[in-house]
Amino acid sequence: MSATGSGEALNVELELAVSVVKGRVLDSDGSTPVSGAVVELQPRGTFDMRSTTTDDSGEFGLFNEPMEAFELIAEDVTGLTGTASAEFIRWGPTDFGG
Repeated sequence: MSATGSGEALNVELELAVSVVKGRVLDSDGSTPVSGAVVELQPRGTFDMRSTTTDDSGEFGLFNEPMEAFELIAEDVTGLTGTASAEFIRWGPTDFGG
């Protein structure tokens, strides 16, 4: 990207590594959203943990997470828990997955 103004030029090269984990926590019936659930993300093989809380529609998002395999643990206000495992897929600099 380049821009000009007042006779000066500015060139910017940008490479963004964006890692987003988002999802929705549902009750055991598979359709009722669980609001207020705590969702924890733990990269595999570490003791690091990040957490967030679901909104009224059961949705959550964690941003700028390490791009590696991780475990998710969701716990509602009654103490019921659910888990999931996943791994980020790395795309090359010009491959946008489409």
